[in-house]
Amino acid sequence: MLFMYISIRSMLYAGHVVLMSGITIVVVFFGFTMLPAEQVRVDGIGCAVGVIITMTVSFFNTPALIMTFPSFFTQFCGDKSTDNSEQSTYLCCCPKKDSVSVEQSPDSFNSFYDANEMEMASHGAADDQSTDDGVGDLNDIKPHPMYQTVRFRFTRWVTKWPNNVLTIIGLYICVIPLALQAARININEDILVALPRGSAVAERLEAISDEFSAGLFSPYSVVAVAAEGETVMTEHMFEKVADVSERILQ
Repeated sequence: MLFMYISIRSMLYAGHVVLMSGITIVVVFFGFTMLPAEQVRVDGIGCAVGVIITMTVSFFNTPALIMTFPSFFTQFCGDKSTDNSEQSTYLCCCPKKDSVSVEQSPDSFNSFYDANEMEMASHGAADDQSTDDGVGDLNDIKPHPMYQTVRFRFTRWVTKWPNNVLTIIGLYICVIPLALQAARININEDILVALPRGSAVAERLEAISDEFSAGLFSPYSVVAVAAEGETVMTEHMFEKVADVSERILQ
């Protein structure tokens, strides 16, 4: 099935993108553990674990489902009544008249679905030129609109040598000085720090904090633990908790 070969080839390239992007995001989230704030550390670890689980599903579960139930997923490859331009939306470039038996090797189609080959075929291939394996005329191949966008051309330029190395070095030069400042962040649990300076909400909260004591504006959490063999549901324990609460409010 031609659709299965295209899916396998797409997953190979998509796997590289997901792997490198996922690793980068995971490293960034684990970098949050270096910040001197407990809440940020917990959020960083939680997000990193979530990304790892997502990558695991993308690499193992999704390909396994496609390969286990090929007849089910091939029905989404496009309608046979559509023309080449419509079907190319699903299959990237393949003409609808082409068909491939399962016994044929997917290696023979590598150049047929290569983005560079498709671009060359659409800009000057001869009418009588055909692929070596006799699949069809190269002129019948219509490149996906994605390959004609400025974003795709810029991405190809960035990923070529030595532009890729220079891009990475430039990003590190911009990020490292900012990352070093993260270790110097002062911990402050004051809610006023998180509000925009000069805003009406910040001014009101500042006025409230001046009028009320810290115990009312920023309440404490009191945990009562009874001695071994006793229970907190007693009148004595209730009086103790009430006494502690009054002291906090003072």
